Amino acid sequence: MALVATLHPPAGPYGLLSAWSFDPLVLTAVIAGCWWYRTGVRALWRSAGRGAVVSRWQVAAFAAAVGIVVVALISPLDALSATLLSAHMTQHVLLTLVAAPLLVLSRPLQTMSWGLPSHMRRRLGRWEGRMRRLLAHPGLPGVGLALFSLVFTLWHVPALYDAALVSDGIHALEHSTMLASALALWAPIIHPRRTHAGVGVVLL
Repeated sequence: MALVATLHPPAGPYGLLSAWSFDPLVLTAVIAGCWWYRTGVRALWRSAGRGAVVSRWQVAAFAAAVGIVVVALISPLDALSATLLSAHMTQHVLLTLVAAPLLVLSRPLQTMSWGLPSHMRRRLGRWEGRMRRLLAHPGLPGVGLALFSLVFTLWHVPALYDAALVSDGIHALEHSTMLASALALWAPIIHPRRTHAGVGVVLL
């Protein structure tokens, strides 16, 4: 791991503030996500009234989540993560324990569906109904916890950890799978079903 870290010389104290990462994959995902969510919010509020279905504080939660993702993956913290384990772990904490619950609070899928053409929204609505039945399964919270634990553990196996340091593609895969598994963990905690009563406390 020390040998791999030498491939990424640390940013000096004067160059750190300018060491922003403009990875096109991350930038595209952030910009597209913001545009899609904004389109959905505008369409939803135009139909149901401002603040209806998705409240202003949920929109603020989405904006805060995006800000946390920017801090974790685009700010100089990303440059530091190549050489400092503490910075690398801070990225993971921000994504899984801060950004993920904020995203769950904002209900992005429900909101973004309103940014789609009506025929696609109806088709998505049918798919969403099936997903809701699946999400009501009493064993789902355990699956989310197991998935999150497995993903987090696998990415800290030395070989995978080192591979993420030297490959931008693997690094992006690491962060995306961590965030996705964290969403699976937080969903039954923040939006519990009747079949999940009390499970959120255990998961926390």
